[in-house]
Amino acid sequence: MSASTMIDDWTAKLSKFIEIFQAVATELLSQSQKAINKVLEFVKNEFAEIRQKLTVIDYAFFMACLCAIGCAILIVFSGFGVLGYQSALWLQEGVWTELPLSSVFNYFFDGAVLQEWINNPQSWLGLHKIIDWSLKSIPLSLTLIFQGMIFVFITASFFFFSVIFRYIWIKNLN
Repeated sequence: MSASTMIDDWTAKLSKFIEIFQAVATELLSQSQKAINKVLEFVKNEFAEIRQKLTVIDYAFFMACLCAIGCAILIVFSGFGVLGYQSALWLQEGVWTELPLSSVFNYFFDGAVLQEWINNPQSWLGLHKIIDWSLKSIPLSLTLIFQGMIFVFITASFFFFSVIFRYIWIKNLN
């Protein structure tokens, strides 16, 4: 078998695979759109049914949860902002500017008892080593991104479960 024949054979198999993949992807997309439309129609009908039974407290709770989720998303974006700032400084100067947690800790706890203990520990020396290492080694951007994501997950989960609970509660009142 010549190299040209092998290449033609491989190209034909690849073309057939691409055609099958396109057909499957198109069908999957079509079925997904149908399923999403069904779910949205169901949600629209259910909301229209229970909307009259919602109170001002329900709407206030909804807005408070959205604000909490928004704040969590802002924390994540601020972490990416700090990382972008560090990246811009690196691109300009060629030297990575470290922003560890200790810089923020020193700013917020200036003159506090906790900062005095961090600067001059008299007891709990093992705990001091752990905290001191964490404050000097963990980057601020990473902390903001991960804590923001955890906060987004927790607040969105709380919101989702509270909406489901309230929906079941209202449906059982009938």
